[in-house]
Amino acid sequence: MAGTFTIFALLNVPVASEINAGNIQIPLALAMVAGFRWPATWAFVILTKVTPGVGLLWFLLRREWRLLAIALGATAAIAAASFALMPSAWFDYVRFLTGSPAPSVAPYYLPLWTRLPFAIAIIAWGALTNRRWTVVVGATIALPVYYITSSAMLIGVLPYARTALGRWVADYQGRPRARAAGASGAPDAHAAAAAPSDAGIGSAERDAFG
Repeated sequence: MAGTFTIFALLNVPVASEINAGNIQIPLALAMVAGFRWPATWAFVILTKVTPGVGLLWFLLRREWRLLAIALGATAAIAAASFALMPSAWFDYVRFLTGSPAPSVAPYYLPLWTRLPFAIAIIAWGALTNRRWTVVVGATIALPVYYITSSAMLIGVLPYARTALGRWVADYQGRPRARAAGASGAPDAHAAAAAPSDAGIGSAERDAFG
């Protein structure tokens, strides 16, 4: 998922600590990124951490009803099946969730209720402006408890950063050729050849970082 940023990601303290602790923030990020194509993966996010499911606002605000229905339907189906197999575990889980508020812990001491409005605002802005990376950022902010390792989930932003960086490099390399072609009056063959590839990326990827 990190691609060319893999070394940077592994040397990042939250990511390294997350891997060492065997936590699930990185799989959660993968599920959210994959969820744009396979929305059923949101079931993993909702059934494990609950509050990052606020990322489904993306589908709601964009009126992508079919994708939203798949995400919620998969979540409900898995929940129903597990309830049928072990109902007592679900009652214990609900008591755990409702028994006490999520704590605010070091070093940030930010309870969920102070972070959630920012998470919603970021995701809503991203949905209305076609920026998929905001879903990962908003869902990270909306984690029930925010530890120092929680920011490891932001690794899900890297696929969109790679796309934006690749587009910038291609544009930068194409400028000298475009100027030379303009001076000679000849068409830029390299730019023409690259155009179909850029079109195949899709608007969401082209506009990943605005």
